[in-house]
Amino acid sequence: MPNAPLQPLLAVHRATGLETALEPACDLGARARDDPALLPPDGRFPRGSHVHSLLRSQLGLVNLARALGDQTLQQRAHAALSGFCALTTR
Repeated sequence: MPNAPLQPLLAVHRATGLETALEPACDLGARARDDPALLPPDGRFPRGSHVHSLLRSQLGLVNLARALGDQTLQQRAHAALSGFCALTTR
């Protein structure tokens, strides 16, 4: 899934309230929901993934879920982000 488009589309929607900015973000989000590389069912961070691209996509999904009030998507995206945090050093 392309990671760059989600955040700018959501930023336009937040700033202007234009639903036309939210529609393509929803389309991208719908494709991402079923992508096990982006949102693994077990919540584990996929090894071998490009960290920055994956994190931008996951953060975009969290923001999309917030904009839509989609609790299920928000929980899945948070679980994936938590999987990444478990790999970091403290």
